[in-house]
Amino acid sequence: YNFFKPTLGFRFNKKVGMELFYQKVGKEDKETSFNGIGIDVGVKYAAYGVDFLFYQPIDKQLDILMSLGGAYYNFDIDVAANVLGDNINGKVREESLGMRTGLGVQFNLSSEWAVRAMAHYVTMTNGNDYVKNIMEMSLGVRYLF
Repeated sequence: YNFFKPTLGFRFNKKVGMELFYQKVGKEDKETSFNGIGIDVGVKYAAYGVDFLFYQPIDKQLDILMSLGGAYYNFDIDVAANVLGDNINGKVREESLGMRTGLGVQFNLSSEWAVRAMAHYVTMTNGNDYVKNIMEMSLGVRYLF
């Protein structure tokens, strides 16, 4: 997935921070099958939430990060299949609270600029039929003030 994710955060001290975010993800198309029937699935979603970050400074420029947080996710799912020659199309909307855990590294280029790579595993807390969990990976530039 490709996504856009503006983030606003505050680092309380060298070890603890908090970030608020909004995330918009473009549509990703996948193919799957059920009982030998090919199914095309397209998913896009938006989310907003908060992550609490725990930094472990390795040296002046490098931090290891762990995060715990939560977010509200809104999924739009398109489903298409051809069953016995008939095309069947449908749209599904799922909403869920997701519990997020993350691990990453941040390389501080200067006192104002940093590059961060993060991986977040998200578990949906509602009984969703289609989206149960997500693995998000990101690489971004950060302006620190």
